[in-house]
Amino acid sequence: MNKKFFTSIMLICLMIIMSACGGTSSTGGSSSSGDNSKQSTNDSKKKITLKFATHEAPDAFFSKTVTVPFMDRVKELTDGQVQFEFYPSQQLGNVSDYLDLTSQGVTDIAFYISSYTSDRMPYSSSITGFPGLVNSSNQGSKAFHELIQQDPVLETDYLKNGVRPLLGYVTNPYDLFSTKGVATSPKDLKGKQIRSSGAFISALIEHFGGTPVTIATPD
Repeated sequence: MNKKFFTSIMLICLMIIMSACGGTSSTGGSSSSGDNSKQSTNDSKKKITLKFATHEAPDAFFSKTVTVPFMDRVKELTDGQVQFEFYPSQQLGNVSDYLDLTSQGVTDIAFYISSYTSDRMPYSSSITGFPGLVNSSNQGSKAFHELIQQDPVLETDYLKNGVRPLLGYVTNPYDLFSTKGVATSPKDLKGKQIRSSGAFISALIEHFGGTPVTIATPD
């Protein structure tokens, strides 16, 4: 096709966990400043273990080039105070449930695809579903990351769902592959079964006469 499809993938983190990690406990009564200082020092050295869930295999490209280096860098910058439990290959649940699993605290961080819940993330899923919107992943990712850090996208798509975006990422424009002929224009999609990544892409496929099919990303 002349216009290629792409989807967005981002990391999302439970907002309340970030707040808890940044706070310190306080005590009432007549505790001395020395005791409070000692307590604060002990709290600052306490180990923090975060669960990180992804649908990708541990040896997948994104896992090796982004997810694992991210965890290693966090551990390095915190002198090992922050550790991770890594759950690749949907070990903590289906990728389509990651938004709820993160907001409910089942996992602390998740690698998520916004188009799986387009009704709850209307801006992210629709913007990144437009065909031919960007020329490369680098171009699209920079623009998308900046966009999701500000309202109304931040409030509507993330904070209302109990999560906060850490990284916005889009893939390179998608190509269509078929064993039955070549698709050179939208009309060539008519009568074809085409794998869809979400409601917006499904609507496009149906508009051109195709039938959207849901297939899990790992498959």
